[in-house]
Amino acid sequence: MGYERLTMESTAERAGVAKTTVYRRWPSKLALVIDASARVGEREVPEPDTGDTRKDLVLLVTRIGDTYAKTPAGRVVANLLGEMADNPALAAAFQPFWSGRQEVMRRVLARGVGRGDLRAGLDVDTAIELLTGPVYYRFLVTRKPLGRAFAGRVVDLALSGLAV
Repeated sequence: MGYERLTMESTAERAGVAKTTVYRRWPSKLALVIDASARVGEREVPEPDTGDTRKDLVLLVTRIGDTYAKTPAGRVVANLLGEMADNPALAAAFQPFWSGRQEVMRRVLARGVGRGDLRAGLDVDTAIELLTGPVYYRFLVTRKPLGRAFAGRVVDLALSGLAV
């Protein structure tokens, strides 16, 4: 179910409560989705630290793909992305979700720079986009399988351009 089709009535029905109960807690559909996305964004993302930058990055890229391909989060994000493009409040509500995940990748890349696996002065934001963009493209556009083998290929290609 996408944002457009989500209703307070359907939410109340699924929760087994009266519609007034839902409205007492969330005055609008947007408020409900913002609160739900904030709660998802607060969940900790496991941060790998194997001592090997490549392994850590493959684990992270695999986890990202698994989150979208194997959990309800994938359907939710896929359904909301189009709405986020036209709804700044909704897009802003998802920032904690994106930021938390980017921060984990940022720390892994910083460790890689510190170990000398990645070049000093690395443009970390672009590196994050380079490593995660293919997952979103594959999940949303080509619908090809994700997984560890794909993650390894993405990381290896990225590292060939980022490595010392």
